[in-house]
Amino acid sequence: MAHELYENDQMISGRNITPWHRLGEITDEIGIADLHRIMGWDVEKILMATMKATGIMPTGEKISIPSLITSSYATVRLPRNENESPILLGAGMSESYQVLQNRDLIQLVEPFVEQGCAIETAGTLKNGQRVWIMLRLAKDLHVGQNDVIQKYIMVSNDHTGRQAARFGLVGIRVVCMNTLNMAENSHYGTSQLMRIFHQGNVNESLKTVASMLDHVNGKFVNYAINLDMLTKKNISQVELKRYIADCFKPTYSQNRRDTDSFIEKTEQKIIQLFESGAGSDLKEANGTVYGAYQAVNAYLNHNKNVALDTRLPSLVWGHRANTDKRALNLALKLAA
Repeated sequence: MAHELYENDQMISGRNITPWHRLGEITDEIGIADLHRIMGWDVEKILMATMKATGIMPTGEKISIPSLITSSYATVRLPRNENESPILLGAGMSESYQVLQNRDLIQLVEPFVEQGCAIETAGTLKNGQRVWIMLRLAKDLHVGQNDVIQKYIMVSNDHTGRQAARFGLVGIRVVCMNTLNMAENSHYGTSQLMRIFHQGNVNESLKTVASMLDHVNGKFVNYAINLDMLTKKNISQVELKRYIADCFKPTYSQNRRDTDSFIEKTEQKIIQLFESGAGSDLKEANGTVYGAYQAVNAYLNHNKNVALDTRLPSLVWGHRANTDKRALNLALKLAA
């Protein structure tokens, strides 16, 4: 299915803005009731058992062995009415795995809505394996005099048992609507999105995370200060090519010829974005390390040859988010 929106998924975008993936419901304003409508179903953890009764010797001889039963847990999306069926979401969890319900995520964002934050978008992917809510804060950040970064609260959860729930601030650059995955100033490679693991009392963890928003907001302001620092450092063509190679080489472990070929093609596209891409004519980006970072970011968001049905999760949760963090860290080192 396109963009990992399956038959039982729903997505909604507010402010009458057509999302870049052009899928889902578009409305003027998203309310708490809308969140319950599209993700107001429950998840149940169930016990699963697997039986093994035969084995094969290294010689290929089949032998009988005592029956062996192994137990693990799975998560199931429960139907809300008689027209729906249960849907398996994940399997292989331990007994200690704790379900974080969608209604708890909704309850987490409700106070922010009451304080004036607007729900920008929300939805589910892969029949509900992953859910997310994004709210826009009223106050934007400014890099230099011309570049504006809008502030958002991102809340997401994974029901497969493979990832933690996440909560934190992200930014979208107005000039080209690029998602920016932030890294802390003092800890290179550390995401600004806090993780809530499915262990212990996850609802108490949610309360703790919500109370830390002011602390995270301070880090977001530091992030803008870091970006402003990038605007004050020019970058040469030689430095730009080295920067691009350093951003992408750790991602690929093929033989040197394949890696060099990939870097060369990527380099050409990013240099073009650096010289003439969206926002490249701004004083803050023209010929600066900031412009180089935004060129890499634009490539990851809009120009990289990746399947459309995996682009959204890859941008926010996947390996391209890690590449973006590495690009920011390397840019900060260049400008230091």
